[in-house]
Amino acid sequence: MKVLHGMTEAANQAAYAVLGLRQIGVEATSARWPDDHGWIPADYCLNIDRSKKAKYPWYGAKMLAFFEKASREYDVFHFHAGRSLLPRCWDLKRLDRMGKPYYFEYHGSEIRQGDPWIEGNPYGRLLPQYGPRPELAARAASQLAHAAGAIVHDAELALYDPFPSERFPLFFVPLRIDPDSYEAHYPDPRELDHRKPLVVHAPSNPRVKGSAYVVQAIEELQKTIDFDFQLITGMSHEEAMDTCRRADIIIDQLLIGSYGVFALESMLMGKPVLDYLRADLQDQYPSCPIVSVNKDTIQDELKDLLQSPGRWVELGKQGRVYAETYHDYRNVARLLEHLYRTGEGPRSPLKAFAAMERLHSRTC
Repeated sequence: MKVLHGMTEAANQAAYAVLGLRQIGVEATSARWPDDHGWIPADYCLNIDRSKKAKYPWYGAKMLAFFEKASREYDVFHFHAGRSLLPRCWDLKRLDRMGKPYYFEYHGSEIRQGDPWIEGNPYGRLLPQYGPRPELAARAASQLAHAAGAIVHDAELALYDPFPSERFPLFFVPLRIDPDSYEAHYPDPRELDHRKPLVVHAPSNPRVKGSAYVVQAIEELQKTIDFDFQLITGMSHEEAMDTCRRADIIIDQLLIGSYGVFALESMLMGKPVLDYLRADLQDQYPSCPIVSVNKDTIQDELKDLLQSPGRWVELGKQGRVYAETYHDYRNVARLLEHLYRTGEGPRSPLKAFAAMERLHSRTC
């Protein structure tokens, strides 16, 4: 079985899937249109630069040539963030006629929209770009019309499934990361005799992450509590991770309602993580040690944590175990291999986490 992941990257999710599949004997390849600097390099990159319109005819020829080659060579296609082999997904009908199963994995903004966002998230209206956008649901429905299934990594993204029916396969495959790439640096309260606690916030998108509310809470708390704060912006990934290693507490986001790869990186480094997990979805994350906060509770929750340094190591160790158990890319690859081979996979978040727990127990 030969599997192709493409045609864009989302926080190394395609790359880790390919690496994991290879380790269990599946011929897997990654391909991208743009270079996507900053992520793990793809096996094939078409170097498409949408800003260079004069090259569009050449880009079109490259895409078509790659499609012809890939459609012959690969048995299963796993597309990310709504991009398939050709623009506007013109390739999908032909892949279907060729009997080539394909999946679309959705990661966030390409599917998040509409009533589930506004009605289920008390802070949804603060991010109007996720308001009703029926064109996103229509595009996803078109992409999935002949697909073998859709893939999401948590309960929050499942809310935006354009086919909310048991008849259409929606599969849950957890976020993937390499635990071995992150060394735990648990906060040591004993060091506070000669230094201040360090709180870190590293927003990839300050507005989406609710950074203004984070900064506001920090400024209020620093009037009465002596601690340092670092807002990570404009750094390379390596520089940001180095800063996070020195942190005592890490704040992720306050508005979306679920956690992402940065929270996993922080937990693997042994840090207590503050993140907004929607109240109606918290039971879909088994024993998650993330301290759930939102823009209205961040100040009180952070104050409590800053004044309870004895909790830091406990939360850090729980976070490390959680990320290792439920998000190890090697075990996620086993879920994917079974899905490609049988067309069957977890149909709920809890079933996906239970499967990951079983796989983790076998490999420990």
